[in-house]
Amino acid sequence: MLVEEQGERRECGTLTDRAHDELQATLEGLDPREDHAHDPEVPACDPGPGAWVHIEGFDHSPSACDWRCCAPELARAGLVYALVEYHFLGEVLSFDGEPYVAVEPDKPCP
Repeated sequence: MLVEEQGERRECGTLTDRAHDELQATLEGLDPREDHAHDPEVPACDPGPGAWVHIEGFDHSPSACDWRCCAPELARAGLVYALVEYHFLGEVLSFDGEPYVAVEPDKPCP
């Protein structure tokens, strides 16, 4: 579900193989015992991150972080989720020199 200032718009889809593989590789490279939340000493994170990240099976989950504030090892996962959001806004961005399609739409949306 995409929530916008004008209200909610319901759209559904499945991650593309590329997006799924990048997300999977990122998560597999993380230590589930480590805290991957934001660093409170980073000025960009003041007054604090605007999102919570839940990774099933991780000791410190959910973690407070957002695009600017999550630990660097989560950057690729943040990119995938941002590209999903852009998809639902009707945009496809280029990444590594080619369009990055992150979602295959499901019709109709359940």
